[in-house]
Amino acid sequence: SWYRPDARHVRVPAALALRASGFMNGDRWGSVGLSPHHVLAVTNLGGATAGAVVAVARHLRRRTRAALGIELRPEVKLLGEARVPDWATYLARHGHVPGAGEPGWALGMGAAPAG
Repeated sequence: SWYRPDARHVRVPAALALRASGFMNGDRWGSVGLSPHHVLAVTNLGGATAGAVVAVARHLRRRTRAALGIELRPEVKLLGEARVPDWATYLARHGHVPGAGEPGWALGMGAAPAG
């Protein structure tokens, strides 16, 4: 689940880091959420602005850094500018709705072996 490409770095799968930080498939904040199929996919669930999507993505990164000390690096390159709302204001207006949890195929993955 992790590997060491060189003596100074350890790489951890981003999905594992997000789950360890408390995020689950299907979590949502207003019209932005994590895919029910893959925790890494931040999705527009209908009517979200680019700024709202960026705000949620930044929240994921901040919370993962605070919980684990791991810096997630976005793969998406943004073109242009988006008005990104203040997170506290956005969250007050669009509270967190928990997702359904782990998909069936992932249940038990990462658990310590019995015995």
